[in-house]
Amino acid sequence: MKRLLPAIPILFVVLLNACSGNGGASVVPPDMSTAVIQTLTAMVWTPPPTSTHNPNIPNMISTLNVDLLVTNPLEGLLDAKFYVQDISIDHVEGYPDRVFLVHVHCECIHGDDCCHPGRTFVVVMNAMKRNYISILAHVPSGVSYLLVMCAENKRQIGGIAVPWTAVSEYLQTRMTDYQFEDQVRLIESP
Repeated sequence: MKRLLPAIPILFVVLLNACSGNGGASVVPPDMSTAVIQTLTAMVWTPPPTSTHNPNIPNMISTLNVDLLVTNPLEGLLDAKFYVQDISIDHVEGYPDRVFLVHVHCECIHGDDCCHPGRTFVVVMNAMKRNYISILAHVPSGVSYLLVMCAENKRQIGGIAVPWTAVSEYLQTRMTDYQFEDQVRLIESP
């Protein structure tokens, strides 16, 4: 039934042309009528885009931010604060499949140079490890990498990429820190 709804304007244009009432001369110029009919026909046959929205993303952001705030409040008072700004699961240039992309904002409390991609990655991984059941349950299959990108003062400062299989093994304590470290790849800031 939904596929027939866009055909109603086509029928209307045809009827408008047929019933012009001025001796058979069309009210709508022929080139405009043709363009309208072609556009409407394309609308009928074009499939709607599939949504890539993941309803679990706000929950993951909230879980990680609460953990980052509550777990070590002294760090946030004396050294640096970390906030997960966004999470997306999408295709990223240079990676074979979908990427679990985490954008993290780091704020140095005393204006020092304390925000580094490696440190941000460790803080996020520790938060993910403490909440691994929830995180692993909400990441869909087909994800090939975890990419944690760090920003300070709205400036991208770099990131860390790790194969998702290694992340999953590490979160479930099936991989040691040393084994996991071998999988980590630093990404320079753009």
